Amino acid sequence: MMDRKCLYGIAAWLAFLILALPGFSKDKTAESLWTKTPLTIDASAEDWSGQPLLADEGTGTELAFRNDADYLYLLLTVKDKEHLSTFDFTGMSVYFNTEGKKNKDRQLRFFRKIVKAEELIQTLEKSGQTLSDERKAELLSKKNYILYQCELIEGKKVSPVEALPGAELLPPMFKAHTGAEKAFFEFRIPLDREKQAAGIGATPGGNIKVGFEWGGLTEEMKARRLKGMMAESELRPNPPQSDEYVDRGLRTQTDIEMSKTSPKKYFFWLDVKLAKPEQP
Repeated sequence: MMDRKCLYGIAAWLAFLILALPGFSKDKTAESLWTKTPLTIDASAEDWSGQPLLADEGTGTELAFRNDADYLYLLLTVKDKEHLSTFDFTGMSVYFNTEGKKNKDRQLRFFRKIVKAEELIQTLEKSGQTLSDERKAELLSKKNYILYQCELIEGKKVSPVEALPGAELLPPMFKAHTGAEKAFFEFRIPLDREKQAAGIGATPGGNIKVGFEWGGLTEEMKARRLKGMMAESELRPNPPQSDEYVDRGLRTQTDIEMSKTSPKKYFFWLDVKLAKPEQP
């Protein structure tokens, strides 16, 4: 009979072979549910009521997925708001791969930006919206707005993702809301890459590997730390103000740079099984 060490060795070798098989993943797997109607992207969890959430304890997040023939919808809930200390500077990167690989060569970076009313009007008109003089006057009555944006990053190439008139699919978008106990992020991402350049490149019923990354320091913040900080009173910017920013009490970029400890970066992968259309 084989001795115990030999049996352990064989078991370990078999486990290695299984993990090495194509398509196998030790990451968590989420089942996307089919949705008959498009979801409204408003960072509200109400549309997701009753759907089981997949938890990632390492980052303190809960996730749920839905899809139709054109889009993947995603709800990400951050249970500890301290995990978002630098989100407003780093944004959230979402990686997609249909080959089951943890590939970071292609990503969608979602972020918020404070803009003046004039820039908001320019952005809306550029996306194909026609604004009346009354609507422009209404927008101009408020000084600043929060603009939710997305950019496609492929290697070192960065391309802004915009809604273009006549496009077959809408571009990726997201909304965020910070509640009393949790922060909610809701995303819509097109599946077909031929109809939308920022699409995933997947079809209903297929499998995708998804990665999420946020937090830590931006490259600018790292560089400024390396060069040394000037006196805080000289460097502290006058951050753009908005009702939401004031209510949430966000720290400025300088506050974070001056901290003795670096904020943590959060990152994890999981597999997602896209749903197929429901049979009649």
